[in-house]
Amino acid sequence: MKILVLGPNKPFLGAQIVQLPFLSGLRARWEEARITLALPFSGPTLFEEIRFHDVLDQGWAGSPARTLRLMLRSAVSGIDAVYSLRARSTRTGLVALASGARRRFGFETAGGRLFYRPSVPPRERVYLALKYLDLLGGGPAEAPPPVSLWSPEIAFEITAQFVERGISTPCLGILLGAGGEPKRWPTGRFLAVARQVRAEFPAVTVLYFLSPGEAGGAIGRALDGVERRFVFALRDLRALACALSRCAALLSTDCGPAHFGHLLGMPQCVLFDGRGRPHEWFLPRPGARMLQAPASSDVSGIGVPEVVESLREILAGAVP
Repeated sequence: MKILVLGPNKPFLGAQIVQLPFLSGLRARWEEARITLALPFSGPTLFEEIRFHDVLDQGWAGSPARTLRLMLRSAVSGIDAVYSLRARSTRTGLVALASGARRRFGFETAGGRLFYRPSVPPRERVYLALKYLDLLGGGPAEAPPPVSLWSPEIAFEITAQFVERGISTPCLGILLGAGGEPKRWPTGRFLAVARQVRAEFPAVTVLYFLSPGEAGGAIGRALDGVERRFVFALRDLRALACALSRCAALLSTDCGPAHFGHLLGMPQCVLFDGRGRPHEWFLPRPGARMLQAPASSDVSGIGVPEVVESLREILAGAVP
C-alpha cells in the first residue's frame, strides 16, 4: 500500500502541528503502508522530529519543473491512495489526478470533484485539525485523538529536569514567544499576570517556556528577575510538548506550541490579535478560553485584567 499526502501551503509551526492528528490516524489505519508526505515549501519542519510518514518530499510547488517532477514520480511509483489537505488548489488537484491513484481523498469545493473521489465537505469555522481528520472518514471529527508526541526517554529526561530544579506542581506554563510582532504580547504583561496568579493561587508554580533564540534575546533579558529554574528553553519540540503536559494549564498567544495544548486536551488561555482567525486555530472545549484584540489591532489590545480573569476561571477548575 502506497499513500501520498499533499500538505497545506503553510510553513508555520502551528500549521504543521495541526496536521499531526491526521498523520497519526492515517498511520494507525495503515500500519504497513509506505506514506509519502509532500510539502509545497522547503526548509526545516516539525515532521523531521515527529514522524508518522516514511518519506518527506519538500518544495514541489517551488516551480513548474518541481511540480512536474512530483507528478512523474507519483505516476510511476504506483500510488494507491492520495489525501489532499489543501481545500482549494488546482495545482494540488492535478498532482492527485496525475498520480493515477484510484482513491483520491479531498474536499468538496468548486471543481474539486474532478480531482477527488471520495470527498468531504470542507466544514467552515472549525479547528483545522478536525477538518483534516474528516478525510479519514467515519463522520465529522469533534476532538483530536491522542497523538504520541514524545518517547519514554524524553519523558524520563523532562521528569528529571523537574526534579533537579525542585519544581512543585501544579504549574501554570506561559509560552512567551509567537511569530511576528502583531502576535507578541509584551513580556512585562506576562510577568504581571504571573504575579497576580501567584498572589491568588499560592500553590501554583509559574513556568516560562521560550525558544533558545528568544532566551538569548530581548525576551530572555526581560526574564532576568525570574529564578532560572522556572525558565525552560528546550530545543527539541518533543521535549517541549512533554514539559507542557506536566502543567495544569497554559497561557500563550496564538503561536505554534499553543497547539500542543489542543492536542493534549489541556486547560489553556490563548490570546489572538484582531486579524487572527481563532475559528481555525483554537479548539473550544471545557477549561479553554480565547481572548481576541479589537479588529485590526495587535495582541497588545488585550489587557492584563482580562487575562487574569480568564486564568482565574481556568485555574479554579484545573487546580485541586
